[in-house]
Amino acid sequence: MKILELHMKHFGKFEDERMRFEPGINIIYGGNETGKSTMHAFIRAMLFGIGNPRGRSSRPDEYQLRRPWENGSYFAGSMRIEQDGKVYRIERTFLKSEREVRLICETDGQEVSTEEDGIRMLLDGVNEAVFVNTVFISQAGAATDEALAVRLREYMLNMQENSDASVNVPEALADLRKQRKELEQERRKGRELIQEKIARKQLEQEYLLSLLQRAPEEQVQEDHAAVSGASGESRPGQTQAEAGTQEPETSQLRGRSGLTGIAGIWKGMKAACAVLVLLGLICSLAAEDPLVRIMMASVGLLFLVIRALMWGYEKDHPQIAAMLQDAQIYAEEDGAARNEEETSEG
Repeated sequence: MKILELHMKHFGKFEDERMRFEPGINIIYGGNETGKSTMHAFIRAMLFGIGNPRGRSSRPDEYQLRRPWENGSYFAGSMRIEQDGKVYRIERTFLKSEREVRLICETDGQEVSTEEDGIRMLLDGVNEAVFVNTVFISQAGAATDEALAVRLREYMLNMQENSDASVNVPEALADLRKQRKELEQERRKGRELIQEKIARKQLEQEYLLSLLQRAPEEQVQEDHAAVSGASGESRPGQTQAEAGTQEPETSQLRGRSGLTGIAGIWKGMKAACAVLVLLGLICSLAAEDPLVRIMMASVGLLFLVIRALMWGYEKDHPQIAAMLQDAQIYAEEDGAARNEEETSEG
């Protein structure tokens, strides 16, 4: 970068003062209070602006020190530089209430940026601390400050870790730790949700099993005995003498119908359980979401358990098997009777 011209419109003691530089080394000299330090500060202010003082060890308040002696409401300047064969003009307004920066490429005739990032691009990422402590040495300021030491440590660490000084390794590691923590929290929440749903399904299974286990065997026996007694004359092999004390025909038909209905319900429950087991298996295999797979598999397992309990109940209670057998016989007899009626009507 080459500094071509300074235009101190209103800066310190200067008002509409221009300073042009020639190729090579330029020496600015003069007596005390002629403005050498002011011009030196102007270059720094044009590149990085004028900030507020920070901390006890900060330099004096440059803003108040460099504010124009006359007409303090106008505090501005511009600087022409050459970079990579192109001429740029930096324009700044330093007033706290009206701070503004513009970067204009005079070679292309267009405004490049109105942000600080445009100037940082021309400086190749060099910040103010590095600039002040290396190429921009003030009067009696050969000793570097702590900011440069911190910056150099960051550069060395970045170069050591990834051979790229532009990447801040500590910040990158901190960001990775933060992302890892967020992922662990999301994973933990997902596991807790799955465990909660599994526990809910287990409670539902236990409740259904308890309902089945509490079903009174005596009630089943009484229902079967009542239905069998009501439909006694229709049972196969029964004689006319045995049916002498039975109820009228309407009661017999009602008993046969009730027995057939109970058997149908029982068989329907067994068939529904089998279908739901198969459906749960198919859905668990087809689902992509692990949570949906677990839920569908739980549903299939639930109805598989219910189906197994019904089979075990039939095995332990022969009266259930007898009831189902009677219902099958009655259904066949009713079917045969309907066929005879249809044949006779035909």
